[in-house]
Amino acid sequence: MFNQLKKDYGWEGINFTYKLHRTSKITTEKANVVGGYRPLGVTGKTLPNGDFIVDSFTPEIMEICLNNSRENIFATLVHEFQHCKQHELAYRTNKNKFIETLIRKRLSPELTEEIAMFKEGINKYYAPVWDKLPVLTKGSKDYKLGLKYIDNIEHYVGASQDKSKYFLQLIEREAYNAEIKAKDVYRKCITICGFFSI
Repeated sequence: MFNQLKKDYGWEGINFTYKLHRTSKITTEKANVVGGYRPLGVTGKTLPNGDFIVDSFTPEIMEICLNNSRENIFATLVHEFQHCKQHELAYRTNKNKFIETLIRKRLSPELTEEIAMFKEGINKYYAPVWDKLPVLTKGSKDYKLGLKYIDNIEHYVGASQDKSKYFLQLIEREAYNAEIKAKDVYRKCITICGFFSI
């Protein structure tokens, strides 16, 4: 399903993948989380003082919980791929501004080595595909949307910070709308075509 959606979104050549989990293997605070998206995964180790040391950034961009119905797994994947589509438009609007915004959100300025590794990861996994797409024309509808995405990433509000603001921000509104449509498509396929068992 992941590979088909990746192909449908036009990113067959991007070397990114996903991680699966079950609620029993994650913390109680994450018990209701069915999925997640990040532009790059990360491997590393936590020191005794609680600091996290980054070893590398990886193409593992999505996290999907298997303790869900097929419908919810499908809808979650569509939700997360919508975030990736938003990132594509942001990248094509202003690649450097987009990358610098991601870095500010994820890494402290003094982590120069990690910042270099993050940039290397973006160039390794995304650039081979997204650099081949045309840069968006200034003033175009998609360009303006790309600027809004960059601004929303810069001022992103997590669900744990403020749930109402989380649902109201542009990138989450779009992703949840895509999720709703995905569930509708899934149900119609079951009803009309009998493709899947629930």
